[in-house]
Amino acid sequence: MDHKDWANGWAWLTPFGQFEQGLMCITLLKRKLNFQPGSVLGIHGDRLEHFTTKWSGTNRYSWVFAFHQTIREKMG
Repeated sequence: MDHKDWANGWAWLTPFGQFEQGLMCITLLKRKLNFQPGSVLGIHGDRLEHFTTKWSGTNRYSWVFAFHQTIREKMG
């Protein structure tokens, strides 16, 4: 879990690169999701444990868009 994420906020993730496999796992939901280049996933990262399984290929990157809780606190 990402404990610094905005409480009850969304984190948006998208993978890219030259790879195969690498499922996105969400433990509480007992789900393994296909998470290939071009996929977009929105989750409550502060509440859901998540990880990816092993992948193969030359490279794998992810963009993650989220606001940390400290930003929310500074905004009032």
